[in-house]
Amino acid sequence: MTFLAEDHSWFISERHLRRILNSLGLFRRRNKSYIIKVASFISRQLDLSGRQYGYRLMHLKCMLSGFVISRENVRVLLGILDPERVNLRKKRRLVRRRYFTSGPNQVWHIDSYDKLTPFGIGINGCIDGFARYIIWMEASYTNSDPKVIAGYFVGAILEKHGCPRTVRADKGTENGSVRQIQIHLRAEHDDSLAGERSFVYGKSTANTRIESLWGILRKQCVKFWIELFRSLQVDGYFDGYQLDKELIRFCFMKLIQAELDGNDTIAYGKPFVMYHQPQLFNPIDRLIPVTVQQVDNTQGMFRTKDELPCDEDVFILCRHIFQEMRWQYPKDANEARKLYIDLRQIVLLLI
Repeated sequence: MTFLAEDHSWFISERHLRRILNSLGLFRRRNKSYIIKVASFISRQLDLSGRQYGYRLMHLKCMLSGFVISRENVRVLLGILDPERVNLRKKRRLVRRRYFTSGPNQVWHIDSYDKLTPFGIGINGCIDGFARYIIWMEASYTNSDPKVIAGYFVGAILEKHGCPRTVRADKGTENGSVRQIQIHLRAEHDDSLAGERSFVYGKSTANTRIESLWGILRKQCVKFWIELFRSLQVDGYFDGYQLDKELIRFCFMKLIQAELDGNDTIAYGKPFVMYHQPQLFNPIDRLIPVTVQQVDNTQGMFRTKDELPCDEDVFILCRHIFQEMRWQYPKDANEARKLYIDLRQIVLLLI
């Protein structure tokens, strides 16, 4: 109801809202989904990156997909459908570090993820330290070009009409342009973290918020793609040459980006509420207002992400082959794997 009131100016009591939901037959715990349909859905997820999910994340995935089922039933189904991985997860124990910050947009943590770079795909991400809300998560041909990383940063600033009070990143060349832009935008402020103090370098291992995110992302998503690409390597379809990387980008980049964009189990839930409605948790939003004119003054320090997933010449060649063969762009990882193998064989014959 807070969202309805503050974001949409629609004021309604809880009692009235419950009456509306009852009249429409909308209930959270009634009208349970058929267990066979849920089992079928979970089985499909286990064929993809969902095999990395525990029962809590799988239950959330089911709920976000429209199923009504208890967490306990999901736990039991996973034990039946995937007993091996359930037993492996039971053997692990987590030791968590403590982290404190005063509110959303107090600190943005930026880092690059290199586990897919041997196959030609680099991931860069940013997470809010207070809410653990993802500011951006981008897959591209590079995660080390400072102007590309700065383009993600500027895009987030324009979307939110402001910049964070502080940015935390590794001391690498890829973060140099972000540092320049952040210091420029905070140069005229008079708080204790203004100017050069608004950007903090540190060791990657101490960048706890984003490193924690990478651990979650590997379990839920990236490990699946690593295993898929390694299977191509073992089967002799990937030699690590630039052509192979370009074809990987052409066939898989959009699927990976779609999975990063649609990973609701990370981006939504409590982090979403904590970031957009911090007053419910007492802290205040620390966003620093920024005008479009201020951002325009940083032109030349950044560039937007390329629309093409791979090298332009390779893209044109692959599109020509698509038209000749009347192929369709793959909808899932299995179709993309077959497309990659077929494209690779044709391209190697042409060059």
